[in-house]
Amino acid sequence: MEILNKYVYDPQMDLLGKGGFATVYKAYDKILEMPVALKFFHPQEQSNKYTIINEIKKAITLSHPNIVKYYGVETLASRNLHGQEEDVQIGVMEFVQEGQLKTYMSQHPLTTEQLKKLLIDVLEGLKYLHNEGMIHRDIKPQNILLGRDKQNRLVAKIADFGISKNADSSQASASILLGTIEYMAPEQFNPEKYGINKKISYNVDIWAFGVTAYYLLTGNMLFGSRSGDTSAAQMISKIVNAEGIGDRLDKLEEPFRSVLRKCIVSDANKRTSNIDELIGLFKNQQDQSTALLHFVGTSTDSNDETLEISIPVATHIAKSKKQAGKKKIAEHIVPDESNGAVTIVKTKKPKELETVPVKKKKTGAVLFSIVIVLAIAGFGYWAYSKYFAPGNLINKSIVDTKQEQVLSALASSMKYIRGGSFTMGTNDPKRNLDGPEHPVTVKPFLLDAYELTQAEWKTIMKDNRYTDTSLSLFPADSISWEDAKACIAQLNKLLSAMKAQGKTFPFKQFRLPADAEWEFAALNTAATEEQTALNTVSWNVTNSNKKAHQVGTRQANAHGIYDMLGNVYEWCEDWYGPYLQPSPMQGKVLRGGDYENDIFFVHAKARNAEVMSKRNKNIGFRLAADPAE
Repeated sequence: MEILNKYVYDPQMDLLGKGGFATVYKAYDKILEMPVALKFFHPQEQSNKYTIINEIKKAITLSHPNIVKYYGVETLASRNLHGQEEDVQIGVMEFVQEGQLKTYMSQHPLTTEQLKKLLIDVLEGLKYLHNEGMIHRDIKPQNILLGRDKQNRLVAKIADFGISKNADSSQASASILLGTIEYMAPEQFNPEKYGINKKISYNVDIWAFGVTAYYLLTGNMLFGSRSGDTSAAQMISKIVNAEGIGDRLDKLEEPFRSVLRKCIVSDANKRTSNIDELIGLFKNQQDQSTALLHFVGTSTDSNDETLEISIPVATHIAKSKKQAGKKKIAEHIVPDESNGAVTIVKTKKPKELETVPVKKKKTGAVLFSIVIVLAIAGFGYWAYSKYFAPGNLINKSIVDTKQEQVLSALASSMKYIRGGSFTMGTNDPKRNLDGPEHPVTVKPFLLDAYELTQAEWKTIMKDNRYTDTSLSLFPADSISWEDAKACIAQLNKLLSAMKAQGKTFPFKQFRLPADAEWEFAALNTAATEEQTALNTVSWNVTNSNKKAHQVGTRQANAHGIYDMLGNVYEWCEDWYGPYLQPSPMQGKVLRGGDYENDIFFVHAKARNAEVMSKRNKNIGFRLAADPAE
């Protein structure tokens, strides 16, 4: 089977990355029936063609949860610009869904405990490669990818072992200058002085791991980078002279300080080669910190000469410890809802309504809902005789009692938003992915006052996704964009059936909000950008105990809408992309931040994105609609 018939991908939509020696695409393998990554190596010298194929064959035999799996190798005949035939080698690899760790951290801050677990993953992968007789020689943030295990937990995986090094061996000495300068060990520049028996050894990877860990912890390069006025020669001089290492490492907290002090040792003979020792240091100290690492990468990011993943990365600079300390308020406090600023009115529901949990509202809203339901019940016989009598065209089974209750509750919680003109986006340099400012006008629309709950999802979709009844009034989570659209389609089917029965609703059909509509509705959510104000309207990292909460238990905004910020991310209809430019159409917009985010992401201007099939525990949605004519 020809390769282009075996794999399904769009060269524009599915581009994952492009570098000096290869281009990578996401594809669907028709034979394996799963997504894969196709690594197209750029045309090579004849000798390198065989090197690539042989190295991939070796890589296929490797299998470990913390390295990217190779499934096979393909060769594609093509023609160059001069009409000459040339073969292109293609590595078929595991598709690692979360992408680079570096990029993930820029959009999803990790706790130090989470990062520690991922660094242990990297060490486990390195230990496996070393036991297989392989030196990676290019460990860096760009070569650490994030996947998920069967329990949906993050797993770090090492990429680009063996293949890229050998493919590029004609350009530099494979025993010395091979890798990315900022992460290279001193012996790679001067093996006679710094090497073990005047050679490089496995612990060049230990050095690179230490420099990588420092970058992920601080957002800064340990020795700076070649950007700006620093040349490669000056960079090498800083590394071999170990300028300022001790002072920088001393500022780290344990166990990171102890681990990196064993990694960043100029003399390879004195640097540890014992990966188990490093893993032990990580595991023996339980980190009780809940502080998040707001990693973004700074202007000192290294030049990436292998593979540049084309995913937008935020460029705000992480605060120093002193600055960050001023903003931390009640970071370790678990919210006590029984003694908080929010009062939940507990109104006894009629027995006929107790079968389906409904969102808790203010007393007036509850009474209004009861009146509506009683009114519907009062016309029950009329509705039956008109629409459900034998021979009637409407199928009674389309909408059951519980679904009718949910639809009625949703109808009563839809808030009318008048619409208008506003300035969307921001010119804040820290939020370069959320700008620029530009004028937008939105038409009137309706938006649910609450995020869709687990009970509502279960009633609408009739599946067993959520089994814990104690979480019935919590937001429906782990929802992909495709899941949200499927739920909305089912809701609209039920809505049409109820309209056919003569029931009226103040809107046309349910849908997801547009990106602009969401921002317009969220702008008045927090009066200021101070943490205290944010905590009154949102569940975020400082008050959530790092878990979702029942909808509607923070204060509503000026539109009467709850949880616009925090709790769970919310899908929008739009494709993600730079404002005022065509979207690459690779992911859908997510808004509002979540319970593990801080004030930077739990913000009316902040935008995120994910692929349409992505299910994360921190993602849900709320309903929107157009007003009835």
